[in-house]
Amino acid sequence: MSEIPQDLCEFIIDFLHADRRALAACSLVARSWLCASRYHLFRSIKFDSANAHHFLRLLDSACATFPYITRTLHLCDEEYFFPRRVDEHLIRGITSLSTLKAFKMTAITWSGYDPHPHHRRDLLISNTVTQVELGGVEFDDIHDLVCLICGFGSLQELRLEVQFWDVDIPYRGTQRISKAVRSISIRMTRGTEHLLGWLSEHTEQELVTAKMGLHRLTADDLVSAGSLVRKLGDQLRELELSFDESSGTISASYLYSLLDLSMNTRLERLQLHLDPRESIYQACSLHGKLALFISRASASLMSLRLDITTEDHGLINWGELAATLDRRRFSKLRDAAVVCGGKAKDLLD
Repeated sequence: MSEIPQDLCEFIIDFLHADRRALAACSLVARSWLCASRYHLFRSIKFDSANAHHFLRLLDSACATFPYITRTLHLCDEEYFFPRRVDEHLIRGITSLSTLKAFKMTAITWSGYDPHPHHRRDLLISNTVTQVELGGVEFDDIHDLVCLICGFGSLQELRLEVQFWDVDIPYRGTQRISKAVRSISIRMTRGTEHLLGWLSEHTEQELVTAKMGLHRLTADDLVSAGSLVRKLGDQLRELELSFDESSGTISASYLYSLLDLSMNTRLERLQLHLDPRESIYQACSLHGKLALFISRASASLMSLRLDITTEDHGLINWGELAATLDRRRFSKLRDAAVVCGGKAKDLLD
């Protein structure tokens, strides 16, 4: 089987693309067919350093049909052995996937196109991709990340957990993110405060982000996070926040002043992840913090969820928590739940 020309293999697979059982049998007989078969079976491509170049060769095959049916492209390498500079070849390959909707990268190092940030050019990667998810991806600096994000002209949903080799370089370019972005979720790491600052600048360009998730926030992140949340204004419908336990003490007044929700007049869903045992909550009581923070939430609030990581229910005064929700102010509130130690309690009872 291994001596059969690849073009013939591709022709057979394309001919059988509607017969999943036959494709599965082909995959068992010739392992080299598996990668090509799954394009038809799952309408997704997942590859790593072992088969990336094989994928690029298939893109040029006249018999291959997967560029016209693939919905998801997943680039991954758990061993961090992905060849540097292969990204430039992949960019050219992605542009030929006319039906691609989702682009994911996991545990790889993404190298820049030029070592000098000011020389990096605007790239058009795809105008069909609406969802980008980067998990555990390492960039040289924020310019590489911005260059990648801005290459998706129709981006609507963005999920990030990234790292930078150089965390001290702020973004100095002029690239703009897609104005169609409606959902952003960022797991904060060192250097991502520059990313928040960059995103904050684009809210003045009619960014329509309706859903924002900021996770593992530190005291250093609060200034940029607060600015971004304020500038999103009445576009923001859903907000989810969690804090890093190693960030040190953050007082209630600090949260109150920097994360001001009064500008988000159409905020409907607010979710907070709290841990009263951590040093982040030493400056004041849990109830005082929530009362200050929630008091500025929009009167249009319909759903409130508090995830509190503690098994000690004695730390929670349910009456005081419920009292923070003035039913005359929050007249549209339909769901207010506290999940404490894995158990949920309805504050509206």
